[in-house]
Amino acid sequence: MNGTNHFFLTFTNRILAGLLTLLGFSVTSCGGEDEYGCPYAEYEIKGKVVNDKGAAIPNIQVVIPAPFEANEYMWGDTVTTNKSGEFDIKPAVTSFGEDITFKIKTKDIDGEANGGLFEDKETEIAFKKEDLKGANGNWYYGKATKEVTITMKQAVKE
Repeated sequence: MNGTNHFFLTFTNRILAGLLTLLGFSVTSCGGEDEYGCPYAEYEIKGKVVNDKGAAIPNIQVVIPAPFEANEYMWGDTVTTNKSGEFDIKPAVTSFGEDITFKIKTKDIDGEANGGLFEDKETEIAFKKEDLKGANGNWYYGKATKEVTITMKQAVKE
């Protein structure tokens, strides 16, 4: 009985493996292309951080925090403004080319060294689906760039 059972299982496994192989080849031989990965779009935010008089503020931390909502697929990123108060940030997002809003937080991390102490600020940068250019019709939905100027208020000393 044990030998018969072993023969039956081996025979059944070989038949199932053969059928699955044939089914697999019939699906991929239809001429379609296989695509791997996730749909994505490229976003770039170029900006300048200035004080209320319009002067550039260097060494300001610019943060795009990672969201914790289940329907957003994004990773956080942090950059620092250069001597001219400019920054360039490219948020990494898995996107279906839909409207998206980034919440950028700016924070003075060097105290008085950059011309004063400035209050933290949160700025929303919205991208519309129509802003995306250069889509390839597959997973890539295109690229969009926005330029912003963020004005930070000087903190009141107590």
